[in-house]
Amino acid sequence: MLEWFQSKGGRLDGVNVTFVPGKAGDGRGLVATSRLEAGARVLRVPASLTLSSISARNLRVQGNQVGEHLKPLFASKPEQALAVLLLHEHLKEHLGTGSAWGPYLRTLGHPALGTPVLRALAGTYAAEVYSARQAEAMKIYQELSGGICSRAQSLCHRSPGRHQGGSFTRDDLRWSMGVVRSRAVWITRRTTGQKFLALVPFLDLMPHHPDAGGGATLELDNSIGVSVGCRAGAGAELAADRGNVTDAESLLRWHQVTPGNNPGNGVRLQLPGAEVEGADIIRKVELLRRWRKEMAMPPRGADLWRGASALGLYGDSDEELEAIKSATSQSMSHGRRVGLAALGPNGADGITVEEELMLTGTSLTPHP
Repeated sequence: MLEWFQSKGGRLDGVNVTFVPGKAGDGRGLVATSRLEAGARVLRVPASLTLSSISARNLRVQGNQVGEHLKPLFASKPEQALAVLLLHEHLKEHLGTGSAWGPYLRTLGHPALGTPVLRALAGTYAAEVYSARQAEAMKIYQELSGGICSRAQSLCHRSPGRHQGGSFTRDDLRWSMGVVRSRAVWITRRTTGQKFLALVPFLDLMPHHPDAGGGATLELDNSIGVSVGCRAGAGAELAADRGNVTDAESLLRWHQVTPGNNPGNGVRLQLPGAEVEGADIIRKVELLRRWRKEMAMPPRGADLWRGASALGLYGDSDEELEAIKSATSQSMSHGRRVGLAALGPNGADGITVEEELMLTGTSLTPHP
């Protein structure tokens, strides 16, 4: 990968890629080869070598720009957009015709937590975050399947450039979201100060540390400069501040926890109804239903009505009879009279006609 990186104009200044004993993941890191002062630039990466909204402009799929397909998603949900872009190139490299980022893509990975680890985490906040991430992955998959993947099917093809293979799976998306959360960084534009999310070769080798400082900036020459935030002696491994990350999130992202005090540590409080504002109508109904259950309040009238209708409960006396006549009109095709003929058992199991109507909406056998 280093040869590919340098052949495309990338440069390492005063640092070296080396094996770091005891480090989680691939065991590699950026180590200073000499003393570095605060603010020193240690990495120069052409923007074309990154996976981001910038490099997506130069990609085409079936004659259309990938950047144009992903532009709305990058503006609203950058993590999801970057995950789709990563997955498209990753699948193209391994199952398709090959990717221009092949050497970099082959270094990416995000192994899932094993069963023993998940058992050890049972009852902790980390386990709660993990469960939320699993549920979120399913929701994101459904949204993408009905959104970007329906408008640009070739972008979500599991074998890009070929005619068979179908779309990527939920497990594919879960992997790519894991890579984005663990390796992607926010880049600041020198011109406007705005930030965008990107996967940057070699920058992802710098582990997270809340006191590291430094940053990555898109310079005027369209390259990304990475600087350190504090002094580092020769042989020191370089780190990057990736924002406020709790210990639980750190464990799930990088499978390790930063030693020492974590100023960004905390737990999430799920207040009933807090997500309602800004949610779409379907999500709002789901949240309100869950909120009423958590507050031990009775179900909404609409839910009671739907439940009663499914069971065939329509009220008392003549009202119930008329409703049952309408709901079971297909019983005429079985030779059954209109309305309830009897309340006696209608089979060897002792189920009455009325019970069948209430539970299933129709009686399975005719009754005189």
